[in-house]
Amino acid sequence: MTESPPPMPHEFLRRIVLAGVVAGCVGAGAMTTEPAHHRGKRFQNNYLEFEPKGLAALIEWRVAAAREGLPRPPETATPRVAAELDFIRANAGAGPAMIPPSPGSATPAAWCRRAESRS
Repeated sequence: MTESPPPMPHEFLRRIVLAGVVAGCVGAGAMTTEPAHHRGKRFQNNYLEFEPKGLAALIEWRVAAAREGLPRPPETATPRVAAELDFIRANAGAGPAMIPPSPGSATPAAWCRRAESRS
C-alpha cells in the first residue's frame, strides 16, 4: 500500500475554507425559531401579555386624559445648562490629539485646561 503524499499548501487552505463554509451553513440554520421576546419582526417584553387594542382605544385614552387635564404641566422647570461652545469647537478640531473625559475631571472646561497644559 502506498502512502499518499501530504496535501499541498493550497489544497490544505481549500479544505479549511470548505470546512468553514459548511460550518457557517450549519450554524445559519440552527436558529429557525424566533426568540421568545419577539412577536413577528417586533420586540415584545417577556413579562407582559400583549393584546393590540387598536386606534379606537388609543383615542378613548387620549380623550379621557384630556378630560382629566393630563398630562399636567411640570411643577418645576427642567434645569438647563448652557453649552460650552469653546470646548466643543476645540474638541472637534483636536483630531487625534482629542483628550476624552476621564473620571477625575468634572467639566468640559477642565478637559480643555488639561488639553492646553499638555500642548
